[in-house]
Amino acid sequence: MRPARQLVAPAPPPCPARRAPLVLASLLALPFLWLPLRHLLLGVYGWHLRQPSVVEGGLEVAALFLLLAAAVSLWGTRAPTVAVGIAAAAAYLQLRAMLLPALAALLYVEALAGAGAWLRKRAGLARTLPELQEVLESFLCGVAAWTALVCAASLAGFGSLAHLRLLALALAAAALATRRSRPTMTGAALRAFRRAPRREALLAAFALVLLAIQFGKAAVAVDYDSGWYGIRPERVLFGPRSFFDDLRLVHFVYYYPKQFELLAAPLGGLGSRAFLLSLNVLVLGVAFAALYRLGRENGASRTAALWLVALCGTLPALSNMASSAKSDNLGHCLAFLAALHLWRWARGAGAAEAPFAALAVMGMLGTKVTLYAWAPLLLLGFAAAAALRARQAARPPAPGLASRRGGWLLAAVGAAGLAGLLLRTWLLTGVPTLPFLSGGWRLLGLAPRWPWSLLQPPGAPGFHGGPAALARYWYRLLFDPSGLVHYEMAWPGNVALFAALAALLLCARRSSRPEPRRFALGVAPLALGAIVIATVIVKHEDGGSDGNYFAVPVALALVGAAGLLLEAGVPRQLLAALALAFTLVQLPLLFVSHWSWHAGTSAFGRAPRGAFPRDADLARVKLAEAGAAPIARYLSTHPGLRRCAGFSRAGPGDGEGALRLLPCPYEDFEQMGGSFQAIFASEDGFEQYLAWAGLDLLVAPAALLRPDGGPPGFAPARVVRALAARPEVVTVPSGPYVALDLSAATCVRERTCRR
Repeated sequence: MRPARQLVAPAPPPCPARRAPLVLASLLALPFLWLPLRHLLLGVYGWHLRQPSVVEGGLEVAALFLLLAAAVSLWGTRAPTVAVGIAAAAAYLQLRAMLLPALAALLYVEALAGAGAWLRKRAGLARTLPELQEVLESFLCGVAAWTALVCAASLAGFGSLAHLRLLALALAAAALATRRSRPTMTGAALRAFRRAPRREALLAAFALVLLAIQFGKAAVAVDYDSGWYGIRPERVLFGPRSFFDDLRLVHFVYYYPKQFELLAAPLGGLGSRAFLLSLNVLVLGVAFAALYRLGRENGASRTAALWLVALCGTLPALSNMASSAKSDNLGHCLAFLAALHLWRWARGAGAAEAPFAALAVMGMLGTKVTLYAWAPLLLLGFAAAAALRARQAARPPAPGLASRRGGWLLAAVGAAGLAGLLLRTWLLTGVPTLPFLSGGWRLLGLAPRWPWSLLQPPGAPGFHGGPAALARYWYRLLFDPSGLVHYEMAWPGNVALFAALAALLLCARRSSRPEPRRFALGVAPLALGAIVIATVIVKHEDGGSDGNYFAVPVALALVGAAGLLLEAGVPRQLLAALALAFTLVQLPLLFVSHWSWHAGTSAFGRAPRGAFPRDADLARVKLAEAGAAPIARYLSTHPGLRRCAGFSRAGPGDGEGALRLLPCPYEDFEQMGGSFQAIFASEDGFEQYLAWAGLDLLVAPAALLRPDGGPPGFAPARVVRALAARPEVVTVPSGPYVALDLSAATCVRERTCRR
C-alpha cells in the first residue's frame, strides 16, 4: 500500500511586513477588544459576573489551570505531569458528579472510533498518516457506521434504547479487545502531549480546561431547547421498537435530521442528562482536534495551531453548545472534518480524501437543518481551490483499485445513514425534510400529511433599512449585540473579521506559498454566505438570529485568515500577543454566558452530589416551582398515560421547562401554535388534533374552566370546558393548572365531546 503524501511543507521565508501596517493592525484590535468587553461583559452580563456561580466557579477553573501549568513548569510533559493532569481533571469532574458520566461517554467515543478503524481497514483506506489524523478519520467512520447500523436495526424493529445500549456495549468490548492493534483517541492525545514542548503543553492544558468548563456547565444548566427535544430521547424520539415509531408529536423539531440524537441514544434515558451531555463535551474535544489539524494543514506551526484552538474554543457560539443537548456541536465537528478532508483533497493528497469528505458532508446534512446552507458552500469553495491548483500544478495521481472500492464502501455507509434519517421523517410526516424544503417536495409528488400540511414555516424577514441602518445593525452584531437575545447568549465573536482585515493590511497577497490563498478561497464562499444570511435572514422578534448558526463560518474563516497572516511576515510575538488578548476577552464571555442563561458553573458546595446529577431531583424542584407537582404524582400512579400535551404558560416560573419534565412525552401548545396556528384557530381544528393525537392527558390553565376563562375568541377554551364536564374525564387540580385524564373519553376519538 502506497503511503499517503505528506502535506505539511517546510515553511518558506515569509515576506516582510512594513511597520506602518503593523501599527495600524495593532490599533485596529483595540475597538474589537474593548467594545465587546464594555457592551457584553460589563453590560449584558454585568449582573451575572457578580454571581457566586461565576466568581467561585471561576476560581475553581483558574485553580485547575494553575495546577496544570505548575506541573508543566516543573516536569515538562513527563509522567508526573500526566498523572497530575489526570488526577486534577478527575477531581474536578467528581466534585460536580460528572466523573462517571464522562468516563461512560469516553468509553463510548472510543467504541465508535474502534468501529471506524475497523471500517477504514476493511475499506482499504488505512493509510500512513499523522496519528491524530488517523483517529479523526476513525471517529468519522464510526459515527457514519453507527448511524447506518441504527437505522437498519430500527427498520427491522430492533432499535429501542435497550437494543442500542446492547449494541454500544458490544462495540465497546470490541474496542477494548483491539486497542493494542490501533491507536486509540485517548492514547493519541496523550502521546501528542508527551511529545510537546512546554509552551505547547500549556496551550493543550488550556484546551483541557475549556472542556472542563463545559462539564461544569453541563452539571447544572438546562437550556430551553435541550428540555424541549434534547435530553429526553426515551420520551420524544424512541418508541417501544425504534425511533421510527409514531409518537404523534407535531412540532418539526421532533422530525429534524436526528443524527446527534441517534449517536447519543445509548447514553439517554439513564436517569441523568449528564451522560448525554458528556458525550457532547467530548465531541467538542474532537472538534478541537479537527481545528488543530486544519491549522497544521494550512501551514501553521504546532504552537500557532494550538492558538487557533484557543481562539475558536473561547467563542461562546462554538464551545457553549457542548453543554447543551442541541445538535450544533456535532454539526460543527463534522463541518471541520469536512473542511479538513476537502482541503487535503484540494491540496493534492489524492482522491482517497474524497470518501472521508463525503462522509462528513453527509453527516452534516443528517445533523442540523442550518448546515444545509454551509455544506454546499464548503463544496463550492474547495472545488474552486482544487481548480486553482489544477491550473498551477500537475493533477494528483489517480487512486488504486482498492482505494476506489473502499471509497464506494464508505460512501455507501454514509448514504445509508443519511437515507435512513430522511426515511424516518418521510414515513412519519409524508416528506423527507421539515420545515426546510417541505413545500418543494410537492414537485416530486410528495405532500405532508395532516397536521404537517398546516405548517407555517418560521418567518425569516429580510433586513429593512438603508445603508445607515445596515451599518448600525452590523455594528451591533460585531461589537454590541445587547438586545439581540439569541445572538448575545451565543455570540460568535469578531476575531475572524479582525484577522481578515489584518491579513488584508499586512501584505498577505505577497505570501511566499500559494496554499494559504487557496485555503482562503476555499472558505470564502462560506464566509460570504454567512454575511448574506446574517443580513437578510432575521429570525426573532428582537431583530436578530441565533449566534450559534455562524460558528462554522467564523471558525473556518479564522483558520483561513490565520494562514494568510502567518505568511505575511508578521512577528510571531505580535501574533501571539493578539491571540492572547482576544482569548482573554472571549474567555470570560464564554464562562459567564450559556444558552440557558445560567451564569458560570456552580458556587462552592452547590454542585450536584453523588455519582451523577439526577433528573428526578431537577424535575421535582421545577415541577413544584411551577405548581405542577400534583400532575406528576398522578402520572406516576397511572403509568398507562403515555401521550400528554397542553398549555404550559399558566403558573409562576418556567412552566414550559417544568412540564416537559413530566414522566410522559409532553408537547406544549405554545411552541406548536407558532407554526401550526390552524390547529388552535377553531374548535373543530382543536378537536381534530385531539382525535389524531389520541391524548391521554391534557394540561390547561385552571382559568380556562371558568365560563369567561381564556382570551376573547380563544377557540380551544370551549373544548376544554366541554371535556372537563364529561363524567368519564378525570380532573386533576394542580395549582394554576388542571389536568384532564382523557384515557376513557371515547368522545375524543369520535369528536363528539361538545355535543
